[in-house]
Amino acid sequence: MLHAALYLTGATLRNRVRIQLRRLRSPRYVLGLAAGIAYVWWFLLRPAQDGGAAAIIGGGWQLPLASLGVVALVCKWWLVGADPRALAFSPAEVHLLFPAPVTRRGLVAYKLLRAQLVILVNTVVWTVLLRGGGGELASWRRALALWVLFSVLHLHRLGAALVTAPVPDGAPMPRWRAVGGRLLPPLLVAAALGALIAPLVRAGDRLAVAWDAGVLAVLPALAAALEAPGAAAVLAPARALLGATFAPGGGAWARAMALPLLLLAAHFAWVLHVDAAVQEAALAVGERRQRRRWWRRRSAGAATALPPAAGGGSPAADGVPAPLRPGSPASDAAGDAGNVARRRWTPPLSASGWPAGAIVWKNAVAALRATALVRLLTLYSALAAGLLVLAARNPRMAELATVVTVVWSAMLLVAGPLWFRVDLRQDLARLATLRAWPLRGREIVRAQVLASAGALTVAHLAMLGLLLAATTGARDALWPDGSERLAYAAAAALALPGVNLASLTVHNGAALLFPGWTRPAGGSRGVEAMGQNLVSTAGASAVLVLLLAVPAALAGAVGWGLWTAAGVWAAVPAAAVLSVLTVLELGPVHGWLGRVLERLEPGADGGGS
Repeated sequence: MLHAALYLTGATLRNRVRIQLRRLRSPRYVLGLAAGIAYVWWFLLRPAQDGGAAAIIGGGWQLPLASLGVVALVCKWWLVGADPRALAFSPAEVHLLFPAPVTRRGLVAYKLLRAQLVILVNTVVWTVLLRGGGGELASWRRALALWVLFSVLHLHRLGAALVTAPVPDGAPMPRWRAVGGRLLPPLLVAAALGALIAPLVRAGDRLAVAWDAGVLAVLPALAAALEAPGAAAVLAPARALLGATFAPGGGAWARAMALPLLLLAAHFAWVLHVDAAVQEAALAVGERRQRRRWWRRRSAGAATALPPAAGGGSPAADGVPAPLRPGSPASDAAGDAGNVARRRWTPPLSASGWPAGAIVWKNAVAALRATALVRLLTLYSALAAGLLVLAARNPRMAELATVVTVVWSAMLLVAGPLWFRVDLRQDLARLATLRAWPLRGREIVRAQVLASAGALTVAHLAMLGLLLAATTGARDALWPDGSERLAYAAAAALALPGVNLASLTVHNGAALLFPGWTRPAGGSRGVEAMGQNLVSTAGASAVLVLLLAVPAALAGAVGWGLWTAAGVWAAVPAAAVLSVLTVLELGPVHGWLGRVLERLEPGADGGGS
């Protein structure tokens, strides 16, 4: 099995490199590759040459804070769930490996071997970033320490996903779950977080004094607070895992590598010997993903190759892949997933009304079920709430909470349109189905954009509420006070729907006009894909500025005219004018994009004009 796994891994890597090189015949891949290489060099390699990233090695506060980050990551995996897709098998792997005489444990070991490709790439990148620091520690020593670190984290994430995965119907319940094990991980995570937060709350006054001295003074103060007995006990495993990476020299590195290697061996044995029923549930993720791909290709009118069943055999006669026939393990797992999905809350849909509203409803349900994004926003909100609790005890901590929420709000404003993709960017793969709906093209475009814009606006308003709460306790003259804060918040709430609608219109228009530049979720990755995203994002930002120029100028004129009489509250009607004018301006744009959609053919590499 090891020889076959190495052969498949090497052949896959070789073919992937060939495909990437063959893509360079297309100008868009050449431009994307050039932009990606420039980004990697400018932001990653160039600072490393000056010792920028390496400066984090060798101090006294870096190890406790890095350990805190590792513990927070592990707590997230156990509290909100880890992603089990590391064991998801592609259709080719299902076709070749599932009928083969390979045990389930062998399949898990094969996927662990394939994960080493990503781990090795991350090891090389971080070794380059951290070179030049850490005293006399050689690069190969740091590379080995980073490889062990990333391997342990990957195995722990996978083990958490296996343990917390739902058990299929008919499978035996693991013994630890039968005695109330479902509550055990949340209780342990709550205890760990309590042990970490308590010393930070007690050190609030010292942290406030350090904040007055500057950010560089806050970091050692945080590290000192984490040396409390309870927090130190929680961070001890992470400190042992990171000790070799932060070792100042070869002797210390050799002594610090013993525990990480033991953790690696223990995690590998844990993942391979996890309960067989849980392994079956995790392996079914690949079969469910195959099922979704098969139906997506069938709805798009593409020819579908029918793979054999997971346990061997021939395709089904009715055109459905054999692993998905009723009674098969994958079918049962998919049914279990469907039962879980049906138990989720779903917004009601009326039997009559605006026809395109069904598209908005469909995409809203997809946004609610995008668990990765929901968990990320939930985690950010929980961290912000923790900062607000600290802010209630000290105005300086309120200023820190304000800075953090401002940074998160800016990130959401810039990257939000890339995160919320429940629109044409995911539905163009079903273009044949879109064209078959009894709707005009402009109605489809408008409904698709409304869904993502609505979800993004809700996230923005939630972040705006956190920012408003944080600035309430701040005493810095930089932040507005009293009625000014309310006026600016109301203006932002009124301007965000129009701005988000324009931004999502630009991104969906780019997907229609240049579908080859739009990378679907789970699509191609690599330096050239990253470069394409950079180029397309820069182009979309430039078009958005042009699109908002006239509404922003007229809204500014309204605010200027009302400033004398209303003061800062003039921003409120100005923001309302901005949104209204933007919506009116987008009407003809949606009509034009609708005509492009009506002329776009399935499988086309470019859009119409």
